[in-house]
Amino acid sequence: MSFARRFGAFAASLTPTDLPPEIDAEARRCLLDTIGVAVAGLSHPTPVAARSFANSFLCSGDGGGQEGAGAAPARSAFLAGTAAHVWDYDDTSYAGIMHGSAVVLPAVLAVSSRLGRSDAEARCAFVAGVETAYALGEAMTNVTYVDGWWTTGLFGAVGAAAGAARALRLDPAGCAVAIAHAALLAAGYRAVLGTAAKPLGCGHAARLGVEAAGLAAARLDGRLDVIEHPRGFAAVRGCVLLDIAPPRIGRSLCATEWRLLSPGVARKLFPACSAVQAAGEALRDLMRAHALAATDIISIDCGAPRLVVESLVFDKPQSVSQAQFSLQAALTCIALFGDLSVHHLEAEAWRAPEAQDLMARITLRPEPDAFDPDAASESATLRIMLRDGTCLARYNPVATGMPARPMEERDLLAKFAACTLPALGDVRSREVGARVLRGNGNSADLLRLLVGS
Repeated sequence: MSFARRFGAFAASLTPTDLPPEIDAEARRCLLDTIGVAVAGLSHPTPVAARSFANSFLCSGDGGGQEGAGAAPARSAFLAGTAAHVWDYDDTSYAGIMHGSAVVLPAVLAVSSRLGRSDAEARCAFVAGVETAYALGEAMTNVTYVDGWWTTGLFGAVGAAAGAARALRLDPAGCAVAIAHAALLAAGYRAVLGTAAKPLGCGHAARLGVEAAGLAAARLDGRLDVIEHPRGFAAVRGCVLLDIAPPRIGRSLCATEWRLLSPGVARKLFPACSAVQAAGEALRDLMRAHALAATDIISIDCGAPRLVVESLVFDKPQSVSQAQFSLQAALTCIALFGDLSVHHLEAEAWRAPEAQDLMARITLRPEPDAFDPDAASESATLRIMLRDGTCLARYNPVATGMPARPMEERDLLAKFAACTLPALGDVRSREVGARVLRGNGNSADLLRLLVGS
């Protein structure tokens, strides 16, 4: 059976009662985190410009330009996906190394809100989508990302199609066709790092997922063996395709078969590339433990695995987008302010003269140990030279928020509050956060939050 048929059958057959309690809870945490960072992204110039683009070039549906249940689902998915990824604050899966939630959730909510699906149905469609994306990423291995492909655009679009097709309640054949359409058109290269094309690519992947499901619903066929075809999705990218299956559905299901739990998803402490997180946390902890000020620091040396070095490519960032892929900008903000937040990026705090001076004294170098692309290691070893001659060192193998060190629920709610307070105010922020974690967020309301209407 082809990959498209196999995962189409999984998506179509999955029901809310098939989700083990721990998977449903993890899905709610994904929703909370993604909605929070999307709301924070709405005021960013890229989503604002994306809305202007959508008003001019994308059909607004019968909602008269207003987003929500009445707007064209593909348009809403594009806008929500862009906002969800613009601060690079959304979750990451190391099954394929991708941002799954920021692509799949906008697609699922865009369809679910249009059709009035229940919260449980929307979460079920979300799980169907991300599990498809992560299983495909696992099948093609993390080498795909290491070789230069932007896997959020590739695997995320396929997952969004599976999730949107499930929200449409297509049968197994229809879900397979939706997956095939997305796989035939999905694209992405890591050259997008540090540009507006990266969050826009997330929005485009979400939109493609909705459109692929719509094409399937209209009974327009696609090549069902596209993923394993000799000139198809995997082969053209030079990937070995492992025989990976989706979770089995039924009473005998073992929770560890779900990729939402293993390898799990990583949630971020800072609005920057995941490669920043371990080093940023190590510096923040050292600053607190030793009551340091930025003026105490002569230099910072960071040794890290190849994946980190290849991701953080801007040692002298010239824009907010580049600063999110700059170890120098991240560590400078943490040294100066004790944290790296959306506020620091919006204020472009790294441009100040004292920040530029410190940035010039921060180095990033690869550690000499061998790199295993399937390990997806983003550890960091910091060595800080102080003006009094002291050298402080800290090795952080795993940042808080990674699957091996998950955030506590209170930390997730605190992050949600920090992201949403400016737009929602304290009372509504708390109310929405609690509702999402309880699982009664209402798809139409959540979509309106993601697109800012």
